[in-house]
Amino acid sequence: LTKKEQELLIVLGIKQGTDLKYKKALRRWYKGGESKGFFEIQKKFSSKNIQLNKLEKILTDGLLTERNNRFVQRMDILLQNKTKFSYFFAIGAGHLGGKYGILAQLRAKGYKINKVHK
Repeated sequence: LTKKEQELLIVLGIKQGTDLKYKKALRRWYKGGESKGFFEIQKKFSSKNIQLNKLEKILTDGLLTERNNRFVQRMDILLQNKTKFSYFFAIGAGHLGGKYGILAQLRAKGYKINKVHK
């Protein structure tokens, strides 16, 4: 990301982070356990910002898709040794859902994904 794109993400993140309705919506979504819906929440609370399209492109192309591809590649390598080791992967919620999300990519590689309940 360019310096200007990084600055834009920081400013928008700070603005969103102080919005109580945004925080409540994220908590409800996360507790619901669905991998889909993260971008819808982002769009809803960013819609007042005229730079939304640019932000969405930065998030999708620059942060999420590229990072998801690297995550999945590394996870796949580690999981090839599944008979020897067990793994726990901590991943930000925004990386899970969507067409290029980690869950979809792992399923495409033949992994079975199970939701863990309390």
